Amino acid sequence: MKNETKTIPIVLIHKGNSDYLPVSLWQLRQTQPPQTPIYLVGNADNAHFSDVVTHLSYADYIADAQTFTDAYKHYSTNAYDYELFCIQRWFVLRALMRANKWQSCIYLDSDILTYTNLADAPQAVLEAGMTVSGISAHTNFVNSYETLSLFCDFITELYKNTINDTKLKHMYETHIAQHGAGGISDMTMFTLFRESYPNQVLDISQTIEGQTYDVTIDYHNGFEMQGQFKRIIWQNGLPFAKVSGKETLVLHNTLHFQGKSKARIKEFMTTANSAYKRFYAYAMGVFYWQKVKRKIFG
Repeated sequence: MKNETKTIPIVLIHKGNSDYLPVSLWQLRQTQPPQTPIYLVGNADNAHFSDVVTHLSYADYIADAQTFTDAYKHYSTNAYDYELFCIQRWFVLRALMRANKWQSCIYLDSDILTYTNLADAPQAVLEAGMTVSGISAHTNFVNSYETLSLFCDFITELYKNTINDTKLKHMYETHIAQHGAGGISDMTMFTLFRESYPNQVLDISQTIEGQTYDVTIDYHNGFEMQGQFKRIIWQNGLPFAKVSGKETLVLHNTLHFQGKSKARIKEFMTTANSAYKRFYAYAMGVFYWQKVKRKIFG
């Protein structure tokens, strides 16, 4: 009897359209087994990606997230809608898992390139309740629906409880005094959750069985840099990075192109072919047409 290829549902949550989406979605589809369910939870602006992944409507899973909005208080210099969405997505993910009766799934931010079958992660990664890479859950192996649900309830309580809310406000004021910008985000929520439930969340930016999941490509995290990015050493189409001061190479299952580094995401793609070029041309045509429509019709 042949061993079946392991698969775990993969979910991205993205509202609107972005010029890097065709790159990350194509790479994800090509690097995962064909039978892997991949879902993009979005809106009409990105529904055309249904040719590559399964597109779901964000609006169908928003009820819990909208309820949380009543409790949310904005402690950030970033835009209100942006920070709220970053927190709401975890409620949306919980609703999606509940609707499909999933016990586990993998959540990815849409600015990540994958290189290996994510379901083949080290056992320690697959046994954690949830995961973060550094302080961010942009690669989150949600191995327990109960842990995600606990996290969502934890967030709600942080904002609804007066004592906790005062703590958040103080954290925000301290952060602004030190850094001048930023504030409370879902990364804050994960940090506080890990402090309260240290056995529920695993940091997968550490090296586990010779491999890791990138914090962000422009942050060293103990690896050699080349200019502003990690120095990537390619072996058989896979990205490795060398530990600073050592000869040790560590496989990077993912690379994360946060912020300005998104502009260079295409340089690290490994699955481009003639079919991709046609797909990319179509996707960018839609992207620019949407920009024109917004400019004309608002």
